[in-house]
Amino acid sequence: MNRNLSGLASAVAVASVLLTGASAFAQTDSRTSTVTERPRPELDAIGVKRGGFTIFPSLDVKETYNDNIFATETGTIDDFVTTVTPGVSLQSDWNSHFLGFDASGDIVRYSSNTAENVEKYRLSTVGRLDIQRDIEASAGLSYETDTEERGSVNDVSGIEPTDFNVVTLDAGFFNAWNRVALNADGKVKRHDFDDSPTSGVAINNDDRDRDEFTLDVRAGYEIVPEYEAFANIILTSINYDSAVDDNGVNRDNEGFEIRAGARVDISALIFGDIFAGYLQRDYEASTLKSVETFVAGIDMTWNVTPLTTVKGGFSRDVSETTLASASGTLSTALDASVDHELLRNLILSARVGVSSDEFEGTTREDDYIKGGVTVSYLLNRYFSVTLDFDHAQRDSNVSGSDNEINKFFLKLRAQL
Repeated sequence: MNRNLSGLASAVAVASVLLTGASAFAQTDSRTSTVTERPRPELDAIGVKRGGFTIFPSLDVKETYNDNIFATETGTIDDFVTTVTPGVSLQSDWNSHFLGFDASGDIVRYSSNTAENVEKYRLSTVGRLDIQRDIEASAGLSYETDTEERGSVNDVSGIEPTDFNVVTLDAGFFNAWNRVALNADGKVKRHDFDDSPTSGVAINNDDRDRDEFTLDVRAGYEIVPEYEAFANIILTSINYDSAVDDNGVNRDNEGFEIRAGARVDISALIFGDIFAGYLQRDYEASTLKSVETFVAGIDMTWNVTPLTTVKGGFSRDVSETTLASASGTLSTALDASVDHELLRNLILSARVGVSSDEFEGTTREDDYIKGGVTVSYLLNRYFSVTLDFDHAQRDSNVSGSDNEINKFFLKLRAQL
């Protein structure tokens, strides 16, 4: 494996963080407004003004019925789950530049299976510097705690959920001149897993602790107004704290992805990105199979009418896994959704998706079908009610790994 690439990806990502800002905030097209995103002045939160900032506090209370909380194939266990989510957002309202802070948390309580109770927290800050017209730099820092999803291939099945936290530092730079635009994004992400409790000795998860470095450089050229051709290269380096995992395998890896595509916008009715490319991921351990594959992506939105929005997407990517003998998870996903504004304050939504996970280096393959419907009723600018049904099904070629989960929830939201 070429360690020079690893060093280059790490060094350039860190340099990008220190010298530039995240370009995710560099391009926001206000013309393309969907049903769920468009402003509703009579219903949107107005916040609390404090100097040059506006504070947006909120509180969600959600009651969920889950008919398979451990995502098992047989012997399913159901339960009612109460989730309380307080949150606050602080945003600047300056004429130029931007600074924002967000804090929120999920307090999750199970009615019967109290060992599944968890608390999750999220803190983030982001800033954007408007250097000149069409030149922006921004940076962000976030910290979040989470738990491994029950039924996940990576779940070690402790008597309590596996806790982990993620620290992310990202930054980038955006510059446009005439028809040419350039984005450079650097990201450093730190994963830290707690050991999983059992009735005896805790399950070690230290071998999952890792640092991820990513550098994404994208160049675009506006062929005609609202049509941009682009190409980008993504460098990735993932370094684990442990020299080998609990199976005696070094999971350090590095790779790259090359894409070419187009951003289209047809009268703000149909817009989005489409691309194709090639991805390669090489692993330090010779026992782990390298991943070399064609990749593609589609992210399109169609405003059928001012009251109806249809979205569709396709993606193909590689992620980390703890499955023995598997180098990574090659995921392919196709999804679609529709949002309809039945009344100004009543929004109906439906979604469906299919995906497949191939565990490289093994014969395992998991296929998923997901779908759901949502009804959102905006009582006024201070209160809203949401009803939701969600269905998820996994079909695996590994015996005993199939499952089916149905969730119903009612959420009440209060905001200022």
